[in-house]
Amino acid sequence: MLSVLAGSVPASVTGQKESRVTLSCEFEDREISDIVLSSWSKDILVCQNEECESENGRVFKEGSCDIVIKDLIFSDAGKYFLRVYYTDDQGEVKRRILEYHLHIHGKVKTDQIIIMRFLLFL
Repeated sequence: MLSVLAGSVPASVTGQKESRVTLSCEFEDREISDIVLSSWSKDILVCQNEECESENGRVFKEGSCDIVIKDLIFSDAGKYFLRVYYTDDQGEVKRRILEYHLHIHGKVKTDQIIIMRFLLFL
């Protein structure tokens, strides 16, 4: 049986363009079987370490379930959901859902201003 625990208040995370941010799961040592990161309704590939050479090597796991997004770009801003599947003390599989609001700061070129205004109205 799968039990679902929703996270409390969404975490606000801020990063600088071209730097990195960590979406902390702040999870105690438990047997984590899987993590799934999504934005909007799309799952995002999460590499197991920073040396990953996939098409999306900018997103990787650090520690037991923290997610790092490196080389931030403005389009990374938005709402993210992290689903953490783990086994509790009674051997039941549970799922915890954490929500993050990612904000990106940095200098914007003139041609990017139009794109950013469009994204803000979506």
